[in-house]
Amino acid sequence: MNSEEICAKIRDFLQTSFPNPSIELTYETGLLDGWFFDSMGIVQVVIFLESTFGCNVKAADVNADNFATIRTLSEFVMAQTESAPA
Repeated sequence: MNSEEICAKIRDFLQTSFPNPSIELTYETGLLDGWFFDSMGIVQVVIFLESTFGCNVKAADVNADNFATIRTLSEFVMAQTESAPA
C-alpha cells in the first residue's frame, strides 16, 4: 500500500468517526489544532492504525510529530510497516 492509499484510508476514517463540517480535512490539516476534541479520539485513531495497517503504535509514538496531519500519520504507518518483520 502506498502513501496516497494510506492517506485516503486515514482521511475516510477521520471524516466518518470525527465529522467536523466547519473544517476542510485535507492531508495537511492540523489534526491537533482542532480536529481531535479529546484524548479518546487519539486512542480511536491508534486502534484504527493498528487494526487497519498492522502497525504497532507505542505510547512514545503518540506525539505531535506523528499525529500532526494525515500526511505525517501516513509516513508513520509507512515506516512501521516497512520495518515490520515479514
